[in-house]
Amino acid sequence: MLRIWLVVTLGLAVRAFAFGLLGPDPRHALVIEPVTIDLNSARLFELQALPGIGRAKAEAIILHRLRHGPFEAVAGLDAVDGFGARVVQALAPFVKVD
Repeated sequence: MLRIWLVVTLGLAVRAFAFGLLGPDPRHALVIEPVTIDLNSARLFELQALPGIGRAKAEAIILHRLRHGPFEAVAGLDAVDGFGARVVQALAPFVKVD
């Protein structure tokens, strides 16, 4: 009987430590904050983090910035080679212009 009690007690202790003794700690809760990338200051690797943007399109954005100056609005992306209205619309939630 003592062995059964010991096994049950150890099992409950392991379970308590595995799932946390008091439940999740609100101080360590996962917080996801949206991040937008500034088209006028973003570096190559930052632009490549955008959905649907590979190295070639990221380089095209930077090249357009160098040739024509900073973007005045996100809509100005459609002037970049390889970008159309659909691509600009898809990127709009992820980019900004400061």
